[in-house]
Amino acid sequence: MNNTNVPLWIPYVRIFITFITRSIFPSHVIDPKNVLAKVDQEAKKGKGLLIVYTHFGYRDGIEVNRSLILKSPVLRTREVINPISFHQYTKTLGNITRFLHGEIFPVVNDDTLQRKGYEHLPKGQGLPAFIARSSQVLLQGGVVTLAVNAGRRAYLDMEDIQKPVGYFIAATGAKQCTHYGVLLVSLSIDGVTDYDTKAIRGMNFGKTYLLTIGKYYDVTELLEQKEVQGKAGNVDAFVRKKLAEVVPKEYQHAPGK
Repeated sequence: MNNTNVPLWIPYVRIFITFITRSIFPSHVIDPKNVLAKVDQEAKKGKGLLIVYTHFGYRDGIEVNRSLILKSPVLRTREVINPISFHQYTKTLGNITRFLHGEIFPVVNDDTLQRKGYEHLPKGQGLPAFIARSSQVLLQGGVVTLAVNAGRRAYLDMEDIQKPVGYFIAATGAKQCTHYGVLLVSLSIDGVTDYDTKAIRGMNFGKTYLLTIGKYYDVTELLEQKEVQGKAGNVDAFVRKKLAEVVPKEYQHAPGK
């Protein structure tokens, strides 16, 4: 069995969690090209998985874990790594995650630096630990999640100077971690046309999330794309372009544009 396979009782706990939360966190996965079957197939071979997703509310990361990882008969047997904004991390949350054989790593990002009382922190604090552990887990067939814009955004910011996906690929590559796939996922809420409202930026209890599955690439294949040319610095623009193919039109541009 794979080294990152969790204890036998953990998948059952994860299934139970998806069952008891289905009413407060309703969701629907849209996968017309059956990409998730490919993801499971590669995971069975021991390949790790990086899930890159759009992020507008607090529930988004939870939903990626609940609807994609915990519901997959393959992925729910694996260790899971999630970064989280430094100001959102609590020890209680960390302990609960570890009990479920996942880990969350607090990282100082732009969202944290905009919070009162956190302005003095160095941007990127926590990244080395996140990258080191992610590399270990991916090499052993585990799963890592990452927001495409490194934090909550009201739209798919194509011009964002942050390059979290390219940085992640370069940093893990430096640790000889290249045996994983990259899955692109668009999150949206059924019936919502404005992702810049305060209510939508919260937990969205009771609202139906739509998870639209985009492209899946082996990380080496991703770097070989014509628009990437083997340069990690070109990855984020390419990834956002591909995500734009599956995100709702209301999330593609800044409000009013």
